[in-house]
Amino acid sequence: MAFLFFNNAAEDFKDTSIAINSDLVVSVLERKVTVAAEGGNKTVTTTILFAGTNGSWEVTDPYLEVVSRLNNK
Repeated sequence: MAFLFFNNAAEDFKDTSIAINSDLVVSVLERKVTVAAEGGNKTVTTTILFAGTNGSWEVTDPYLEVVSRLNNK
């Protein structure tokens, strides 16, 4: 079991570290959403690590970086 550290994207834990068991991850997705921000809307990109019935995690680390780190564990 190898834990990798990422930057949490969950609103209540934004930019805090999260350790994810990389053995559970079955797919990685990139998500772009438009959110209301001061001065107008902005596009935010996050990466989702999906672990089947174990759930999923949303992180701020770039998609290709996450995939690379998972491949090199």
